[in-house]
Amino acid sequence: MPHLPLCVVLLLAFLLPGSAPSKGGEGEAPPPRPRTIVLLRHAEKAAEGGQDPALSERGRRRAMEVARLLAESRPKAIHATNYQRTQATVAPLAERAGMT
Repeated sequence: MPHLPLCVVLLLAFLLPGSAPSKGGEGEAPPPRPRTIVLLRHAEKAAEGGQDPALSERGRRRAMEVARLLAESRPKAIHATNYQRTQATVAPLAERAGMT
């Protein structure tokens, strides 16, 4: 995945397909499935808007690119703060993943 130079931290958690084979004996639980966690900051915010600015046009384009790059990873969870810029950064990905 290319480096994403994004600007409140967003946490996107993804489970990878498949799981590692168990190395234990009979009756032991299999090891946990591998996970990939992607941390992002919100995309570029508008210059105006006080304490809770929206995304700039460039930020909206970047949010769409993040969604394009990460959608095929099939996210299992998307966590973001309640600031509108962080919500707007993950909204395109959540929409593609069928999540709210």
